[in-house]
Amino acid sequence: MPAFYYIPKASLAAVIICAVAPMVDYSVVAKMWRIRKLDLLPFAVTFLMSFWQVQYGIIGGVAVSGALLLYSMARPQIKVLSSLYRNLCKQVV
Repeated sequence: MPAFYYIPKASLAAVIICAVAPMVDYSVVAKMWRIRKLDLLPFAVTFLMSFWQVQYGIIGGVAVSGALLLYSMARPQIKVLSSLYRNLCKQVV
């Protein structure tokens, strides 16, 4: 017979919430918001989908994070340095 069979699920959930709540660092979320707002998207997807089922939350967060990574790798930011470009054009001609 399981040890927690006769304890109500709400009581077990309250114990888990009280044990996990101090582990959350809210300043990290504020820091992520200030640095790069798009990084909060996988966090929000994981958090919200975890209310449905935890494994779906993890899969959703990994999928969104992978999609953001692929998007940023597919479209790199390119900067053309005008002085270097002019010197290179003079040497070619």
